Amino acid sequence: MEDEKHFITKIAYAYFIGNLTQQEVAKRFHLSRPTVSRLLQKSRDEGIIEIIMHSTSRSSVEMEKRLEETFHIREAVIVPAEKDDSLDVTKVHVAEAAASTLERYLGPACVLGLFWGSTVLLMSNYLHKVPFDLTVAQLTGGINYHSVELQPSDVVRSFSQALGAKKWYVMYAPAYVETEAERNVLMDSRSVQQVIRVLEASTVSLTGIGYIYDKNNLLFNEVFTDEDMKEVKEESLVGELNGRFLFDQSGRISVTNRFYKCGIGISLERFKAIPVKLSLASGAYKAPAILGALRAGLVDVLVTDTITASAVLDLGQ
Repeated sequence: MEDEKHFITKIAYAYFIGNLTQQEVAKRFHLSRPTVSRLLQKSRDEGIIEIIMHSTSRSSVEMEKRLEETFHIREAVIVPAEKDDSLDVTKVHVAEAAASTLERYLGPACVLGLFWGSTVLLMSNYLHKVPFDLTVAQLTGGINYHSVELQPSDVVRSFSQALGAKKWYVMYAPAYVETEAERNVLMDSRSVQQVIRVLEASTVSLTGIGYIYDKNNLLFNEVFTDEDMKEVKEESLVGELNGRFLFDQSGRISVTNRFYKCGIGISLERFKAIPVKLSLASGAYKAPAILGALRAGLVDVLVTDTITASAVLDLGQ
């Protein structure tokens, strides 16, 4: 028995301390690779090897795993946040993490579909030029907003310049019109169709997640009429993505509101088909909206902070 334990210790030492691969350990001790794998697992089970993680990021990593497994998403990236941190400071950290995450998912001939927003705009400060051809395109039309910084064309241009994109496409059309007939005319226009055709090849999208009742939310602050708000309450809608896709906490997307029916931009079906849909959001008050977006299948990769992630997980139980 002691001989077996000694041999297991020897195998474990070669792998964990000696930094040999399992294949190298197998060759050195004349074992099969499955046998090495079994013995390494036994070294853990019997307490011969104990793995201790000293990183302060452990809680974040564990929370990321919970989000990924609970909502079946590709990846969660969570930055540490303290209760005393201001939301503005947290947003900067989330934007920085989102920038490095986005860069990992970009590749040659990639088409990045971009939705404008304040935290999204922050990301451009942390991006680096990519060594391959990249195209950036605006996902939806624009809107007259009080902040010049939030004009969609400026956000698209900032990203394109930061990433060194060879081509970028701005959708010179309003985000919403009054009737479906007007929408159809604009959607068929040459300038909009040019962008839509580019978006058909989108491989990655980048958006924020908006909480409808946030007084700083663009829809709530600038666009909603009393009739819109009445409809939102009747349908129990809590969140929005791309300024067009409104949904409730269960993930049901409303297709009866005017933003969906009269909005200019990528369709819901095409958006959902984008291979990597990356969203960033921070603020525990956004938990109902983030939860709804995850359940609606609008997010593949989520970048947020520990406080917000904890609120989403608690609400989703």
